Amino acid sequence: RNDCNVIQMTQAPRYANVGKSPVAEVETVASTLSIQNDLVFNCMIDHFQIDIRALTRSKEEGERYLLLTDQSTGRRKIRGDKIRQVLFLPDGDSWAVVNGSVSLTAHDKQLKKTIGVDETAALEEAKQDLEIAKTELQECNRNHMRLETEHSHHQKQWNLKKRACQKQEQKIEAIETKIEELKRSSAENASTFDTDTSELEKEVLD
Repeated sequence: RNDCNVIQMTQAPRYANVGKSPVAEVETVASTLSIQNDLVFNCMIDHFQIDIRALTRSKEEGERYLLLTDQSTGRRKIRGDKIRQVLFLPDGDSWAVVNGSVSLTAHDKQLKKTIGVDETAALEEAKQDLEIAKTELQECNRNHMRLETEHSHHQKQWNLKKRACQKQEQKIEAIETKIEELKRSSAENASTFDTDTSELEKEVLD
């Protein structure tokens, strides 16, 4: 809870498997800090997102190690899907991926500071996190709609194929029935022919 610029948290074990960079060449804020106190570490994760902010020496270096491009769609994304913001030297500018495109944020303002609290920076970061979350939600909704559409299409195709197979099965059964009927008819005709031939031979002999 944050009351009067004081963050209050419940004591809990240190979060595990957080703050690791997806590549060895890039650090996160969390991986560069040495925090012994578990409560302080968890607080920094929850309230300052030190685990999803990467640090690089330059914009080019960050893009080289972290930025990926889908060759089929041209959409961009950050390697590992955990990093949300990449900060780089010399001025602390940053970039993020929004709607499949790189969004650059310049750090060109002197931030108003209070004792131990940078409210302006926190507000800017919160706004950026909100936009990123909205973007991710939109992407999730688009993927859901696409999958729903694909599922409906495949279901229709499956139903058509199933009906076609059923028709073929019925056709095969009808043909097999016809073959059996022809076999029986042929056998009956052959028996009748043999009987007629025997009677004719008898008549001739007599």
